[in-house]
Amino acid sequence: SRDGIELIIEVSDKDKAYRSLRHLGKCRAFELIPYIALQCEVRDAEKLASIKYRNATDHTLMRRFRSALEHIVSIEPAAKVSIPPMRAGINYSITIDEKLWNLENIGAYEAQKQFLGDGILVGIIDTGCDYTHSEISKNFGDEKGFDFVRNNSKPMDLNGHGTHVAGTIAGRNCGVAPGAKLYAIRVLDEDGSGSEATVMLGIEWALKKKIQIVNMSLGAPDYSDAFKELCYYASKHGLIMAAAAGNDAAPTYDYPASFPPVISVAAVDSRNRHAYFSNINDLVDISAPGIDIISSYPGGGYRMLSGTSMATPHVTGTIALALSAGIRPSAVEDKMKDTAQHLYEEGVPREAFGAGLVRADLLVSDRIQESKIVRVLREQYSSEAWRRWR
Repeated sequence: SRDGIELIIEVSDKDKAYRSLRHLGKCRAFELIPYIALQCEVRDAEKLASIKYRNATDHTLMRRFRSALEHIVSIEPAAKVSIPPMRAGINYSITIDEKLWNLENIGAYEAQKQFLGDGILVGIIDTGCDYTHSEISKNFGDEKGFDFVRNNSKPMDLNGHGTHVAGTIAGRNCGVAPGAKLYAIRVLDEDGSGSEATVMLGIEWALKKKIQIVNMSLGAPDYSDAFKELCYYASKHGLIMAAAAGNDAAPTYDYPASFPPVISVAAVDSRNRHAYFSNINDLVDISAPGIDIISSYPGGGYRMLSGTSMATPHVTGTIALALSAGIRPSAVEDKMKDTAQHLYEEGVPREAFGAGLVRADLLVSDRIQESKIVRVLREQYSSEAWRRWR
């Protein structure tokens, strides 16, 4: 490519390796795992690899790379990540108070009578967001997020994908959790493509900012050990991750969705039938609406789009509702699967749907019941008896 190649290098001493590699190209060190991303010319990458793995003994090469090699444990090419391929969208005008079938089907309107995702921090790792759009502008604070493509703090969406995803998560008319606080983490360019390394930097940023859930409506058919390691690290440190299962209409795996700590989301239509493009594999966790989804689009308008990209934010929004209802982060995925609506379709493998259709209303219904009981107990007993009961 015009940028050469990007490598993900495991190192034994990050500072020393960084100093000795940066003359080769653009170097970015990860903070939470012992890896460095290096963008360099293909010929330099080949030389590094040949000395490391083939024990090549070209002395001029050895001199140039010696100090770096002392600290390199392994070298892998970074996977190219993109938004899953989608049909072109249709522009749409939305009327206030219009009930959207996708929110109806997952019980979002019912759940919103009690919980809105208030104060839950959600990161959208995507193409950026049009945070000036009236549908989502109130969900963004002073800090909009971060743009890892241009390296600044204005992660504006030049593609449209991230803005559409944001509207489904938290839009005031078309969102599952309109009370959630959003951060746009731009890792994909205007064409919707980028590098695994940039996605990883986005995940690290989310962890640093104490974001509770990230939505990753993106993927790649392969991955580096570093990406997998970071997703396990993030999960262990409390970050909930939802990602698109992929639109290849095939029994293939997309990453990060197919990493076990990440929730892999498949798509269904308005009648809960399997979306023809949605990948089918044994690592799909759950399904959500993903065909003809209306949501915000840059410039103040709305658009109808289809894809597992559109299904994923329904799950992210539902998790935000659940967290605001007081469900523990460590319990939310299992509870979401337990309350999913089982789906069956003639001729479609069971695993296509994962646990079934995500149901926001059923997920939070226990909490609604519990709060009613608590209210009655508070009213009927003195504070002393109430404290003892607790």
